[in-house]
Amino acid sequence: MATVTNPSATMSVIQEVSASLQPEDALGNVVPVPNGDLVVWSSSDLTIITVTPDATGLNAAIVAVGKVGTVTVTAVLNDNTGKTLFQATGTVQVTVAGIASIVMSFGTPSAKP
Repeated sequence: MATVTNPSATMSVIQEVSASLQPEDALGNVVPVPNGDLVVWSSSDLTIITVTPDATGLNAAIVAVGKVGTVTVTAVLNDNTGKTLFQATGTVQVTVAGIASIVMSFGTPSAKP
């Protein structure tokens, strides 16, 4: 199995980003994924982002869930027997969004000293 490490992305908790894979041969020519082979996408922390692939498996929507943090996104290409052929990883950092509102609160009243 070959492992390929890909670039990183940064987005806020109210954003999403797309990810894509492009299989290539040793000379950089695009190679189609053989029939029966399957790309499986995953997130190292589903409380920070979800990863939803399209029908081809070569593209995925990465959507922030609401929590801030850094996540590893992995895409694994398996052959039709389930053997892993290639694995690509990337890092997505999710940051806070700009101020959308402000909340004021008061404590419990107590006797003056």
